[in-house]
Amino acid sequence: MQRDRGRCRFTSTRSLLQNIIKMSKKIILGSLKESIALIWKNKSFFVFLFTLQVIFFIAFSLISYNYISKMVESQKAIEDYLSQQNLDEDAVTENILQQKSIFGGDPLSISRNFNGIVKNFRIYLAYVYILLIAFVALAWTLTSK
Repeated sequence: MQRDRGRCRFTSTRSLLQNIIKMSKKIILGSLKESIALIWKNKSFFVFLFTLQVIFFIAFSLISYNYISKMVESQKAIEDYLSQQNLDEDAVTENILQQKSIFGGDPLSISRNFNGIVKNFRIYLAYVYILLIAFVALAWTLTSK
C-alpha cells in the first residue's frame, strides 16, 4: 500500500510537469505568433530596428578591435622584454651584487607598456559605455510607442 501511494505521487507530479510544459509551449508559441504578426504589420520599422542593431554591433566590434589590439600589443611588448632578460638565480644574484637593475637596461618599459594598457582599457570602457547608453536609450525610445 505504501509503495502505491509513492508511485501515485510520482505519477501525479509527472503529469503536473507535463501539463506545465504543454502550457509553457502554448504561451511561447502564442507569443511567437503575436510577435511575427507585429513584425509583419510593421515591416519597415522592424527593418530599421534591425539595421540599428547591426550598426551597434559593427561599432562595438570596431571599438573592441581597435583598443583590445592596442592592449595586446603592449602586453606582448612587456612579455618580449621580460623574455629577453636573464632571470636565472645566478644572473639575478650577480646583478644585485653589482647593484645593477634586475630587469635589464630599460625596466621602465614595463611601466610604460602597463600604463598604455590601463589608458587604452579606460578609453575602451568609456567608448563602450557611451555606445551602450546611446543605443539602449534610442532603442527604448523607438520601441515604446
